[in-house]
Amino acid sequence: MVLLGRRSFIRADIEAQLFLRRIGEDWEKVTCKDISIDGLAFCAAAPLTLEEPIEIALPDDWGRQLITARVVHIHDDIIGCQFIDLSPELAQVLSRIVYSNWQQSLRRTTSSTDEKE
Repeated sequence: MVLLGRRSFIRADIEAQLFLRRIGEDWEKVTCKDISIDGLAFCAAAPLTLEEPIEIALPDDWGRQLITARVVHIHDDIIGCQFIDLSPELAQVLSRIVYSNWQQSLRRTTSSTDEKE
């Protein structure tokens, strides 16, 4: 879990393949680095600009949802975005994804700690 600066949501570290595009352009495969119910961070080769709107296609095992977001952070090739106008149903899907992955990371951390003792 990461609670830094202005962030008020649990963020789960996760490596997953997503597709994103600038509005009306071709899809690009990117790697998600972390996700919260408010946004996500990903690695991308294509340059994006702050406040730029994008569309994100979640993978099939996450419910194959399409999300609109805006770029809020750029650092080298890591781009952070904030979701825009999530429906209650989509917010619930994201909540399940985040908390499931967060719980798995806690179990891995606890297992690692137990093995070292």
